[in-house]
Amino acid sequence: MAPWGNGKTSFLNMVVDALDETGELIVPFNPWMFSGTEQLVTRLLEEVRAVLLSAHAKRYDKAAAALGRYSDGLALAGDIPIVGAVAKAGSFALLASREATERKRKISGATPRQLRDAIDKALRSGDRRIVVVIDDIDRLEDQEIREVVRLVRLVADFPNTVYVLAFDRPRVERALGEDGATYLEKIVQLPIDLPTINSDDLLSLLFHELDAAIEDLPTGPFDSSEWQNVFGLALRPLFRSLRDVRRYVNAVPLAVLSVGVEVSLTDVLALEALRVLLPTTYGRLVAAAVALTYVGSGLEDVYGPDTLKAMHQAAMKDVLDAGQNSENVKAFCRIVFPASRRFFENYNFGPDFAPRWRRERRVANAEILGIYLSRRIPEDAPPPSEIALMFEALSDTSRLSELLTALSPEQVENSLSLLEAYEEDFTADSAAALPVILDQLPKLRTGRGGRFGWGAEMAVYRLVLRIVRRLPEAERPATVRAAFEKAETLSAKLALLQVVGPEENIGSNLIEEEDWRPLASDLRSQIVAAHAEALATERDLGRLVGWAVDGGGDGDRRVPQAILEDDLAFVQLLRSMLGEQSSQTVGEIARRRETVLPWDWLGKLLGADILLARVASAVARDNLELDERSAEALALAARYASGWRPERYPGAKTETDPPADDDASEPEQEP
Repeated sequence: MAPWGNGKTSFLNMVVDALDETGELIVPFNPWMFSGTEQLVTRLLEEVRAVLLSAHAKRYDKAAAALGRYSDGLALAGDIPIVGAVAKAGSFALLASREATERKRKISGATPRQLRDAIDKALRSGDRRIVVVIDDIDRLEDQEIREVVRLVRLVADFPNTVYVLAFDRPRVERALGEDGATYLEKIVQLPIDLPTINSDDLLSLLFHELDAAIEDLPTGPFDSSEWQNVFGLALRPLFRSLRDVRRYVNAVPLAVLSVGVEVSLTDVLALEALRVLLPTTYGRLVAAAVALTYVGSGLEDVYGPDTLKAMHQAAMKDVLDAGQNSENVKAFCRIVFPASRRFFENYNFGPDFAPRWRRERRVANAEILGIYLSRRIPEDAPPPSEIALMFEALSDTSRLSELLTALSPEQVENSLSLLEAYEEDFTADSAAALPVILDQLPKLRTGRGGRFGWGAEMAVYRLVLRIVRRLPEAERPATVRAAFEKAETLSAKLALLQVVGPEENIGSNLIEEEDWRPLASDLRSQIVAAHAEALATERDLGRLVGWAVDGGGDGDRRVPQAILEDDLAFVQLLRSMLGEQSSQTVGEIARRRETVLPWDWLGKLLGADILLARVASAVARDNLELDERSAEALALAARYASGWRPERYPGAKTETDPPADDDASEPEQEP
């Protein structure tokens, strides 16, 4: 006997194993599978009968046959007595009526008493005991507990038959009623109270079982100090019984397998403990995911700071409302979700912490928590483990190139952005990755990521900036020149120079102008001399040519001859200059959007006459193989050449009437 969850079943299994070695006939009986007195009685008799038949001995065959007739008679006659909480021995033999007695005699060929005598005689002649094992009695409803105890007391008191019962004594005594303790003493002849497991032994078992459960599984980073903190300060009081340990250890492997290496093992272990042992609190925690991980991301602009704070406070109040476990839950949040500390310690974490937590694969980062909760990685979001591999490969250009080649354009952009979180660990060796990073530009998406988004090239610029910035100043010029020479495209070379150079409103002045100017002059010469085939593959040809013609520094500022002579190179220039103009009419929500070209700028760059001639030449060609965006750019240029201009264009000749004065709108240019 022991409280629920303190190892009764484990002890019972050891007893059964020991008895099985002695040759005893073991009858496992689970009362959970049946309901009602009639089912309990008949099914127990059937279980005993089946075990007797398995003994393959004639004396047991006779007992089994008598048991079968006995059980059938009881079930068909239906007069199994339902007596009070305390029943007297032998009451089962009482018959409801003379008619019932005759019906039973007709069905079985004998009265119940005669069958009982036959069963007793057969069992007494046997040389083996029947051991009926009944577990989980204390998990039944009160009425079911009374029926099971009554079953043992009145129905199955066969010779050479022993019952081994596992239950929580106070629970069963309460179910039996006012005289429950006295009644139980009459039934249980040898009570064995299991000792309560020592707390240290329980934890030793927990850690041993946990190690064995996840030993061969792929896991995320594990911070032993963090685990000691969260377990010692928050989780240890939650493990109160062997059952708690078993339930937890059984749950952890599946959780670890489902998130693999993408979530910190420390956090997975902590969250699973909460999910298994405090499921209500865990559910509230899931509902408060935004509040737990929020470090500022612009939601104040959507809801207003006061409204947002109230929303988060309400969610956190639910999480911390955990009764006697409130302090443990607060400690849990403090360690696993540091951002939540602003609700009970006035301790704030800024946006800079989110990339760090993601790098460490901690659920304190909203994206990592999302992976744990959904058991999946969002589409186009590179796995955190892949970012860690890329960081390790920064000094190995072939390996880094291999990793990036396998990704989609969106994944490349996201990966480069996420590598910024490793800035503190960038070294001089990391600079070897600069050419590989720069040469991702042609692969990236074009245009802006949504109305307020940046171009994908910003992911390249920002990472290059952070790598070069970590270099000692004396090493920067040589490192930049080496990357410049290894970069494969002109756009990559320009990106590098603009990030590190002294150009106003663009560069970061990471190298001196005297080191930068020779590289700029070299690049300008390369642009002017480039062949049409090379220019046609550049990511942002308009920007490249514009920098070569209008940029600062000395050098050849001529327009590349290939653009003046080759239709495909010219169309690529137009394609790279496509932009979007949007306008909104007063009183309306929707914005009108229109694709545009910087026609005046193109006229200044090439000369107005040359521009018109190049458009006419390209339009006249019927053998140009153009993609959809290039064809759109050429068709739009032809409209400009004919004199058309978009609305709100200064001096425009539009194809639609201008709006009335009360329908004025303000144009907004999107490059």
